[in-house]
Amino acid sequence: MSTYGITASINNDTLTLSQTLGDLGTANVTKNGLITDQIQSTSGNQTLTGPTMLNTLQAAGASDPLSGTLTIQEGADAKATTSTYNLAEQTIDEIVTAFTTGAEANLGITATENVAKTQVTFSQTPGDLGTAKVTTSGTILDGTALNATPISVAAGTMLDTHSVNNSADLLGGTLNLTSGFGGVNALPLGTPGTTDTLTDLAADFTTGADKNLGIAANLNPAGTEITFTQSGGGFPAAVGGTSITDSEGINITPSTSLGNLTVSTANDTLSGALTGVEGNGTTPYTINLGIGGSTDTLQDLLHTINVTDAAYGITATLNPAGTSLSFSASNGDTGTATLGNEGTLTDTTPALQTPISLTNTPTSGLVDSTTLGSLSILSTDTLSGSITIGNNTIDIGSTNNSAALLTAAINKGDYGVTASYNAGTGAMTFVSPNSALSVAPAISMQPSSMAQ
Repeated sequence: MSTYGITASINNDTLTLSQTLGDLGTANVTKNGLITDQIQSTSGNQTLTGPTMLNTLQAAGASDPLSGTLTIQEGADAKATTSTYNLAEQTIDEIVTAFTTGAEANLGITATENVAKTQVTFSQTPGDLGTAKVTTSGTILDGTALNATPISVAAGTMLDTHSVNNSADLLGGTLNLTSGFGGVNALPLGTPGTTDTLTDLAADFTTGADKNLGIAANLNPAGTEITFTQSGGGFPAAVGGTSITDSEGINITPSTSLGNLTVSTANDTLSGALTGVEGNGTTPYTINLGIGGSTDTLQDLLHTINVTDAAYGITATLNPAGTSLSFSASNGDTGTATLGNEGTLTDTTPALQTPISLTNTPTSGLVDSTTLGSLSILSTDTLSGSITIGNNTIDIGSTNNSAALLTAAINKGDYGVTASYNAGTGAMTFVSPNSALSVAPAISMQPSSMAQ
């Protein structure tokens, strides 16, 4: 711009225009229109952020059942809603399916498994509004890893049976389960639609929450007996019971008198209420069943009606077996007494255990063998307790809880006795060359109708 007599100088980002020294005229610089400042754009490499890894879960094998609980914070929105997810003895593949197409598919969490199906990686789904989290709540257990040395268990091994009086009877108590894949579980009985009847219980082990325990439940055609067998897993499964009960609805049966009330066994407990009108024909009454020592059994109810509530004008008569109570109006009443049930009455059969003891006495003088004694056991009875032979005590469990199994267990061991069992007479006999050897049973037997 020197031809214009103007000198331009730049200081950082400022342009200064000035008159060139020695010029004859006067230079002038003015703005003609709008002057714009255009900033040059810059470019650089940008890193795209992929899915954020949240956590990993690994099993020893693809078929291992995992148990425990995951704590989840969803990332689909900005609400950060938390929940828990029960692994419920699922495999890695089943867990991935639950987070891909199942109930957990919309939490903003992506579950990816490795080729071997032994590890799942949880990551944040790209584009979500919130921040997802997956953490463990307590300890995560790998079923196979619970035991150091797997053993071979034949599928179909019978574990236990349970019988009821009628297919519609309601169950109570607890089943104690040992999974064929390792781990134990207490299953409460009586949950409606799941464990309240034998039919529902069988379905629970077939298609329900307990289908992956390696235990099969087979129901007989009548729906009155369930048999548990091992169906999978590399460890011995087991099924036991605590305080198992069998309850059924009962009603006052009309008769020529006031009616009859019948239960399954004399030890059954009652619940519900009896109602009616006293013998004066006008006064109503209610007898609540299930009160201990008063109205909980037929024997107690007999005393309550004939003695405690004699003023009601009703006489009760109990049959010799103690299973049926008949009601009739007392003589001399001015009106007509009535008796009925208010709603449903319940008859609960407890799991009875009958102690047994050794009979006979040892005989002496025999060279080869001496009869030490015998026990009387039905072939269908379920045994519990223990038996001591000399200094050896044999605890009775699921592997030797019948007469036949206990006989085999005794003969298999080196106890100095030979046991024999006659299923026809129910006699289990012990013989030994040593007449001084003692056999001390502490055994209870439970009838097959309530086998646990």
